[in-house]
Amino acid sequence: MHSKIIIATILSNLLITRAFSNYDLPILFKSFGIENGLYSTEINDALLIDQTFRFFGSEGQGLINYRKGNFYYYGVPEGLRVPFVNALALYNSDSLLVASEHEVYFFSQRSKKFYLIATLENSLKIRKFVQFENRVYFLSNTGELFSFEKNTSDFLLLKSELKNIKKVFTCHLSLYVIQGDYTLSEWEDNSIKKVYVSKEKILNAIERNGIIYLFTSSKIIKIKNHNVIDKVRLHKPINQIYSLQKNKNYIVGLTGTNEIFLIDENDNQKIINSKTYIFRIFLFDNDELWVSENERLKCFLLNSIYSFTSFDYPVGKLILDKRVIHDNLYISFGKKVLQCDLNLGNIRLISDFFHTNTGIVFQILPWMDHSILFNTETGIYQWYRNQLLHYRLMNFPFDIGNIDVFYGQLSFLNDKGLLVYFKDKKYQYFLNNAWIKHYRISDSLLVLIDPDMITFVLCNLDSLHELKSYPFNQITSVHFDTISKAIWVFENATLHRICLKDFHKIEQRYFGTNPRLIETVGRDSLLVFSDELRLLIAGNSNSTAYTLKFSDWLTRNVQINAVVRHGNDIFIVSENGILKSESDDFLKPLKTHFKIEKLLVNGVQKFHDKPLTLRSFENTLSFIFEPVSDIFSETSFLFRFIIITDQKSDTVVSSVNELYLTNLIPNRYKVLYQLFTRTGELLDEGEISFLIKKPFYLTGYFLLSSSFAIILVVSIFIRWRMRQLKEKIALKEQLLETETKALRLQMNPHFLYNSLESIEGYILKADKITAVRHLNKFTRLMRLILEGSDKGFHSLKREIDLLKNYLDLEQMRAERSFEYEFEYFPDEKALENHQIPSMILQPHVENSIIHGLRPLKDRKGLIKISFYLREKENIIDVFIEDNGVGRIKSSELPVKTDVKSKSLALKINKQRLEYLSQTSKKQLFIKIHDKMDVNGLPSGTIVHLVLPIVK
Repeated sequence: MHSKIIIATILSNLLITRAFSNYDLPILFKSFGIENGLYSTEINDALLIDQTFRFFGSEGQGLINYRKGNFYYYGVPEGLRVPFVNALALYNSDSLLVASEHEVYFFSQRSKKFYLIATLENSLKIRKFVQFENRVYFLSNTGELFSFEKNTSDFLLLKSELKNIKKVFTCHLSLYVIQGDYTLSEWEDNSIKKVYVSKEKILNAIERNGIIYLFTSSKIIKIKNHNVIDKVRLHKPINQIYSLQKNKNYIVGLTGTNEIFLIDENDNQKIINSKTYIFRIFLFDNDELWVSENERLKCFLLNSIYSFTSFDYPVGKLILDKRVIHDNLYISFGKKVLQCDLNLGNIRLISDFFHTNTGIVFQILPWMDHSILFNTETGIYQWYRNQLLHYRLMNFPFDIGNIDVFYGQLSFLNDKGLLVYFKDKKYQYFLNNAWIKHYRISDSLLVLIDPDMITFVLCNLDSLHELKSYPFNQITSVHFDTISKAIWVFENATLHRICLKDFHKIEQRYFGTNPRLIETVGRDSLLVFSDELRLLIAGNSNSTAYTLKFSDWLTRNVQINAVVRHGNDIFIVSENGILKSESDDFLKPLKTHFKIEKLLVNGVQKFHDKPLTLRSFENTLSFIFEPVSDIFSETSFLFRFIIITDQKSDTVVSSVNELYLTNLIPNRYKVLYQLFTRTGELLDEGEISFLIKKPFYLTGYFLLSSSFAIILVVSIFIRWRMRQLKEKIALKEQLLETETKALRLQMNPHFLYNSLESIEGYILKADKITAVRHLNKFTRLMRLILEGSDKGFHSLKREIDLLKNYLDLEQMRAERSFEYEFEYFPDEKALENHQIPSMILQPHVENSIIHGLRPLKDRKGLIKISFYLREKENIIDVFIEDNGVGRIKSSELPVKTDVKSKSLALKINKQRLEYLSQTSKKQLFIKIHDKMDVNGLPSGTIVHLVLPIVK
């Protein structure tokens, strides 16, 4: 029974785990009023620049700058008067954007002057600035959105079409707005896109770390990438949020009931009560919370929200000594000594009052007449009534080392040994031993420690007598328990407890890494700070260590420098302040339970004391769980739900104590629900089972007959659809073939007339041989055209023959003003057994002659036709290259040719290739490229055709 009580005591309340309790305001850092030169506390907006300059926009006193303890006013005394400032924003490194009643100004930090850049209508007032991309957006009191472009001299206000906007902010390079009371929308490219529509009224919204937080009266809805990722229930309903601020660590809001709520990076919630009316709150990146109250402007440090007090001094990681003397905590770090009144919380750096350079302060000791001794680099000093005095015994013939007090006299521990002064006698002990530390248990008992030995020494007025010694491999830490009167010795990961009554050593196991800081929190109970924070409960025969789940001030990597116990309180000295907790907080029994509070089926509450049998349409279940804990807050929990069926299991991990199951299929289900801490410790678990029966239409007979009917209907539809598609394809083929035949049969009338006229000219000149040769070419060309008019494909050799006859006739007609060449890869013989689409190349050759070569005046024309066979792919690449004037210049010249007919031929060729691409599943195309010479001038055209081939 005793062991159970110990275990329950071990799993104790955390040091700071009151996340759902109300707090007073955090420790006040600074408070300002009229006595500090602050003439207006009605602050509308605030801005922190470079961690140094704090600007406030006030009601009646204009722009206020707080710097190094002083307030500076701009816009009221002289020059351009801007007494009312509603909103502030940093425009660039030198300028602020300042919104007054109906105007927008630049404020130059360098010249301390305002520059008017825009004026609004009399009924409009600016509520907030938002900078996004290269524009500045601002929201008016009428719910309208205005903007102007940055980095321009023209500050033209643009009014968007959005209406009834309650909030505007940025997230992930996008602009978001709250429209009305229920809708979150994304504003992009002058268009609005709904992201989320809430069932509850949206009170306010803000972005932090890429996540949008929507606040309703009962919960926080977290949205990322347009998806709801979590819903966090508010522990206290909120009726209104006047102000909402954020930085990387906190979200802070001011409610309609004059309360401030805080949400940290782990979504832990805290409510802070204020005894005075709060006008506005402002949160800076350095965790300063500025509160505008009645006639006061106060600054609080949020990183000391759990602090007993907080200080502004750079306490290093190495604290040389700490001592509680007369309810005051004294801390020495380097050359500085800090004093903290543990009752009042006042703190001061008393080393600032030293008029002598003492050097490093190694030790602090209580001394006579409520004075304090400081053991320093330059000697021993006495601090008495805020004065630092040299101690009268100063010129010692040895190094002072560590000091202590025995019977009102000083003792010294240095590299030569231990020296103790008893009244007027000097006693020397262990001259040849270098002790690194000593503990004075009482005026008659001393503990000496070196790296390998711990020795107990009995002291009296006449002698020093060694009582007991214990060897160790390596002593890492020693602690004296003033409650149980025992010595705790840590030897690496092993704990040794030595009772002072009989000096009996008990070896016990410590589960953890080497301890750094230790303090007693109860009888046989140690608080151990190491790489992990642990509470160690040690009895007479065994010990057990438990890792403590401390709250957020510790999870933010706070450097713990010292631990001090004073009465029933534990004080932890960190760089952020002195943190306080009662030692009883560690010793309260842990009570945590997890149960189903409510079960809804299709919105109707059901009893869940036995397995449920549900009908097929009862497939939407809502579980609301109730975690009950004395020491954990709701935001400290993680909930894991495992939904198990016959086929599979799904796991859901959430920070919300609700589970929604929708569209469940008929099956047998078991839901295992588990409650964890955020560090992964299982606190409680349970399970519930239910059955959803199949509907009649899921029976085997109904499914078989329905499947047969569906297959029959689908097959009939597919056959009908296939027949329709075949008819449509056949009609399309017939139409395309008709158009192609018409193209093949037609020939440019100018070409025919000119060719016959040229032949007639040779006859009249009595050049019968030439006339006959060209007439034969003309006849063969006509025959090739007529023979290919009803064929989709013909041999590549026939196509080349057609092109050569055509080019010869064009040469004759052009009086050989151009030449032509043919190239074959790999060779001409390899191309003989392949077919290509008939008459597909002639229109492009004709186009090169008419538009490329005919306007050419300064050089002889050349047409080069190249064939590249890709036999494995059944594809041939054809390049028609000319050295003509190019497409740009050709378009500027008048052409007498029938351009419409040529364009139609090219269009039909393109359609043929598109059709052939679909039927052959090959990538076929026609591309035209312009050639440029070294000077960048047009030097011709290249037509690239990719054609199918048929063997």
